[in-house]
Amino acid sequence: MPTTEIAQFPDRLRAMSIHFPFAWAIVHGEKDFEYRTKATKYRGIFLVHASGTKESDEYMAEYNIPQEQIVRKAIIGAVELLDCVEDTKESGYYYELDNPIVFEEAIPVSGQQSIFWPASTPERVWAFNCAWEQIPKYPFQVKYEDDLIILLNGEADIEFGVLEHGFWQKLVPRMQNGHIDLAMAEVDALLDEIPESEEDT
Repeated sequence: MPTTEIAQFPDRLRAMSIHFPFAWAIVHGEKDFEYRTKATKYRGIFLVHASGTKESDEYMAEYNIPQEQIVRKAIIGAVELLDCVEDTKESGYYYELDNPIVFEEAIPVSGQQSIFWPASTPERVWAFNCAWEQIPKYPFQVKYEDDLIILLNGEADIEFGVLEHGFWQKLVPRMQNGHIDLAMAEVDALLDEIPESEEDT
């Protein structure tokens, strides 16, 4: 593992440590929520880290997890957080999840108990880079037209301007050879934020 690594992932990307077997169930699409005692404003993709604890192993049989897929202290996939809904009866919150991704290679890394944690150490930067490589993405060509900067994906027929909305400043560090790779959830978020009249600029 390198001691110095340049981040190749979005700077807002976070991870969440979740007990096994629930981490496994989330990335395999068998659990579409995570219950927490605190609300969050975070939305979008986050990395699912299977924590090292065995406190929830009593639920292992409920999911029929193959022995070879039991991995702890590792990032095992990703999922998109769509919403955070209050549970008024129990004073907690349901994090509504969708679009789960199972990584072909689990990435060993230490986690932490806070709800969402960042790549705050060289070890985590390396782990987040490895995780980001395993998330499916759309490749976008960067086009410059007059005073516009446009992202174009001909295969998916997606085109939108990014300069006027402040998106470009966040995306430009990730540009390589005139292209930027965006995760599907990132594309959806951008399309939601850009007024319909300004799409297909």
